[in-house]
Amino acid sequence: KGEGTTERLKEYCREKGIGCDVIPEVRLDGVTVSSTIIRSLLLEGDIIRANRLLGHPHSLIDTVGHGYRLGVKLGTPTINMQFSQGVLVPRHGVYVTKVFLENGEEHIAVTNIGVRPTVRQE
Repeated sequence: KGEGTTERLKEYCREKGIGCDVIPEVRLDGVTVSSTIIRSLLLEGDIIRANRLLGHPHSLIDTVGHGYRLGVKLGTPTINMQFSQGVLVPRHGVYVTKVFLENGEEHIAVTNIGVRPTVRQE
């Protein structure tokens, strides 16, 4: 991380016969847009700023797992995401999100990322 230069990258690609386009630095709100700063913002829970630097909403796509179906019993269906290793999940907290279903439906949702202190199987 942070060890390469554009010249080293171009030389490496030239040696391997790979094309390489260097994109000029992008600055927004006085900050150089980089994957490092975006990851940092997401891990801090600053989704609004991360989305601004990304130019689009951060999205998580993964498998939905089955829980205890407590939400259905309470009249509010819920989903349990099982994120694969390496998926960048924002800091623990509660977020307003948009859920897209495979059938094309989309729903506004409240998403809790983190612990479930009041949910126990009894």
